[in-house]
Amino acid sequence: MKKNLLFRLSLLLVCNIVLSQVEKNEKKLSTEELREKYSYFLRNHPFAKTKVTPKKERKAMELPPNAFYEQEWLYTADPALGRPTPEIALQLQMQLEQLEQSGRVPGDGMDNQWVERGPNNVGGRTRALMFAPGSTTKVFAGGVSGGLWVNNDITSTGSVWQQVNGVPANLAVSCITVDPNDSNIMYLGTGEVYTWGAVNGNGVYKSIDGGQNWRNIFGAAVNSNVRDNITYIQDIIAWNNPATNQTEVFFGADAMAYYDAVSGNPAWAWLGLNTIGLYRSTDGLNFTKLNNASLLDGSGRNYAPNSFDIGADGKLWMGTKRSYTYPITGGMLFSSTNGTSWNFVRDFGTNGRVEVACSKSNANKVYVLLQNYSTGLPVIRRSTDGFASNNVNVALPVSTGNQPPAANDFCRGQAFYDLMIGINPTNDEEVYVGGIEIFKTSSAFSSNTSGMWTQLTDWTVNPASSGGTPTLDGVHSDQHCIAFAPGQSSRVLFGNDGGIYYSNNSGTNIYVRNNGYNITQFYKAGINQTGTVKLLGGLQDNGSQLISPAPAGIGSASRVTGGDGCWEFIDKQNQFMVTSYVYNVYYFVNYSTNTATAYIANNQSDGDFVNQCGLDSNANILYANGS
Repeated sequence: MKKNLLFRLSLLLVCNIVLSQVEKNEKKLSTEELREKYSYFLRNHPFAKTKVTPKKERKAMELPPNAFYEQEWLYTADPALGRPTPEIALQLQMQLEQLEQSGRVPGDGMDNQWVERGPNNVGGRTRALMFAPGSTTKVFAGGVSGGLWVNNDITSTGSVWQQVNGVPANLAVSCITVDPNDSNIMYLGTGEVYTWGAVNGNGVYKSIDGGQNWRNIFGAAVNSNVRDNITYIQDIIAWNNPATNQTEVFFGADAMAYYDAVSGNPAWAWLGLNTIGLYRSTDGLNFTKLNNASLLDGSGRNYAPNSFDIGADGKLWMGTKRSYTYPITGGMLFSSTNGTSWNFVRDFGTNGRVEVACSKSNANKVYVLLQNYSTGLPVIRRSTDGFASNNVNVALPVSTGNQPPAANDFCRGQAFYDLMIGINPTNDEEVYVGGIEIFKTSSAFSSNTSGMWTQLTDWTVNPASSGGTPTLDGVHSDQHCIAFAPGQSSRVLFGNDGGIYYSNNSGTNIYVRNNGYNITQFYKAGINQTGTVKLLGGLQDNGSQLISPAPAGIGSASRVTGGDGCWEFIDKQNQFMVTSYVYNVYYFVNYSTNTATAYIANNQSDGDFVNQCGLDSNANILYANGS
């Protein structure tokens, strides 16, 4: 009965999200009509142009450097609606969980249940990190499209990450916080807007037992108007209001454009458009959007919050971001001492993301790491009077190592995507920033030259093993978050596109901590057909990974080729394997040694980002899209 009800609700939702009268009155189309309509959609959608736009032009448009998200949008669109339907994902997941509990999966019976096979040693994109309250060893981490995880002893290479109950495993966990007055109460926010809104969330989750179990408390309802859904939460913070000595919770929501192209009648749809702004809760359950005059732009639209931090005096700080939707101006800094009224502090004139970090010992010392939207470059500023008048432009770090340095850009054109800053809570002269690599200064408020920064990582060197060679050792690129152990601030964690990295000496030695952290994002995969089982997967920013021989359960993988792993093939006669990189780049892999020995093709000038291809194992011919 429940399953049938869920099915009827899903059908009703799909019907209700239709955005034009033409769609509402349209008769059910035949397969051939749908095929023709979808073909027209693929040829004429704006993404058909942007997904082949050169990287330099994409950066100028603030698009991710690769075109996978536009490609995925087009290829996962409902042919009848002319767009994907992520708003029904939660209902579908609930239905799948019910099937799994009964021992079934879609399309088969009781005797063929899906089993996870790994890899358990790779990691993936991470945007939320926090030491458990009062602990210097227990850590929570949030994966993008990977849910929430916990590690009970981050100091140990053998400690295995475990997935946490109550948070859907496919959600982007983007931020996490703990109640300063009750360490058993925690909150997290979901959704990642920075990658063109590709990984959605469904609001705020809460735990009252120290993070063991979670439930959705706000924003989960799926509305027929996608503009009303809480889909992208950039940051969340639980704050002790100095005026009342009570906990209040704040989060910031943004939106992203969805483009409908149905029956030749294109129209923009905005996922979460009506929800942009700052939200506040005084009871830990109910949230209200604040519409203070100071939080609205000149057209009466809410600014999009991007980050929060708390000063040494308990003042709450908030930086904003540029929202693509209107667009809404970014580059703003606000503060509040009572949670109700918000003071405009400064417009940095950068119109992009603002990452704010406060000293925990001096209320006037504040750092901001900025994305300059017009230039694409990062900017660092500091103040010793809370940005009242003191506003110093800090010299940027300069990248060295195997990756060619980019002038004044340690983010290499990706400041909209990878932008991390953290201040040591016990020493405000120690500041970390991250773009592609991680940098540190021990003279944050007393120096101002590029030489004040020490580069801690270089992703182009071969990665270290769990206890391997420290410092400039191939720690993964694209830095997103940082966390300090309470009372032991030399113990610091970094989250990036490769997962979790750990240091016990303020970044001098940094080691990977991805044991069992199974959140990596797969593009494609292959399996052999005879003999010892081999599993070959193409992973987002984590290469082509091979599990061989594959155990009955979850196994570890070894990297065959690097970069983004895409389509993967294992010859059915076990003569060879094929891995691929973006566009038309393919490698021949020796079957017995599992090593790539030659390029089959090396052409990044045509095809899609994750390019369609197919292997004829009988004739040993590889076919690939070249348009």
